[in-house]
Amino acid sequence: MSKYIVKRILFAILALFILMSIVFFLMAVLPNAPITKTNKETIEEYNAKLASIGWFDPVIVRYFKYWATFFGINNSGGAFGQVFNKEGTTLVQYFFQNIPNTFYIASVSYVLAIFLGFTFGIISAVYRGKWQDTFINVISVILISVPSFIIGILLLKLAGAIGLPQNFMNFDSDNFTVAQFIASSIMPVLALTFGLASTLTYYVRNELVEVLSQDYIKTAMSKGLTKRQIIFNHGLRNSLIPPLSVLGPSFLFVITGSIVIESIFGVKGIASLVYDAILNNQFYVIMFQTFFVSGIYFIITLLLDISFTIIDPRIKLAESSQTSIYNYAKTTINRITWKKHWVNAKGNPEYKWVSGEESLYRSLLESKSIDYKKKIVSLNQNIINSYSIDQTAKFLVIGKDILKIKYNNNQNLENQGKE
Repeated sequence: MSKYIVKRILFAILALFILMSIVFFLMAVLPNAPITKTNKETIEEYNAKLASIGWFDPVIVRYFKYWATFFGINNSGGAFGQVFNKEGTTLVQYFFQNIPNTFYIASVSYVLAIFLGFTFGIISAVYRGKWQDTFINVISVILISVPSFIIGILLLKLAGAIGLPQNFMNFDSDNFTVAQFIASSIMPVLALTFGLASTLTYYVRNELVEVLSQDYIKTAMSKGLTKRQIIFNHGLRNSLIPPLSVLGPSFLFVITGSIVIESIFGVKGIASLVYDAILNNQFYVIMFQTFFVSGIYFIITLLLDISFTIIDPRIKLAESSQTSIYNYAKTTINRITWKKHWVNAKGNPEYKWVSGEESLYRSLLESKSIDYKKKIVSLNQNIINSYSIDQTAKFLVIGKDILKIKYNNNQNLENQGKE
């Protein structure tokens, strides 16, 4: 388990690095400068300010300067960089002053969508082919097909019709009240919830229907177990992994979907922050947003992968994939080393050749001296003397295997003692 977690963390760091690099170069092609020229500044003064932030440097130089700032090597702009045209405000302060509004709506929608998705998915599977199943499927297809901004606009109209607030009350509002805050949250939360809940309903329903048709479910029914016990103790647990696998990407779906919803309901969150950052080429802000949101996504996916072993003990996370980059690199290095050994072995007295027909090979097998896994063969004094092995040899070649020789000259053997 620990080996798997370490590998996943390392690959997540690599993926995050690649993603942030792509975002940096995409931001680098924007033509607008991150600093706005004031009326009091001359062209020379303005260009000097741009030069001070490395605006005229080649893109690759700016790229390495960014990582130097990110890791604190060059921390003149503050932690993770700086916010241009916002003197006295650090990047972390600027980013997190609006993030609570987004994360409140996104987290509530995320939890509510999971609850509704699993609830209606179970109901639809249990009542398969009946009117409950048909009704839930029709609603799910409609909500999946309709874009979130269309649902947001319809809910905005509905809020006005039933008397709910149409604009979201942000945390920093002057007339903030808990009752008004909750009332203004209903429609934005629902706008984000419907799409994800419908997707989860589809996954849970299809997987649970397949599981409930298995033979072991029929066996459980014949033993007299109640329908509730069969569904939750046997059916649901064995159908959880496919729906859970989409929860990680679904978090990003909720965050990105909230950008549209925020614009409709007037939420001061990531939407306005990202929009302003792109318009003004605030690349430090975009990079930190990528780092923060993607980092949470990788943490969620890691926790979900670990939970798979709890749900289904047959899954062994420590088993490495045959197509992993690590195994490919390891195999390549071993192949290069093996070829190098074969080139050196030709006519070299340090390599002793042994065929499978020789008595030396049979003696090595009987004494269990060969360790193919570690690529080592141990030669005790008895074998050395019996087969007159020259101890200048460092490798033993057996078929296609080249094994390193380990001499055990000081080993006292019973046969020698008896003699």
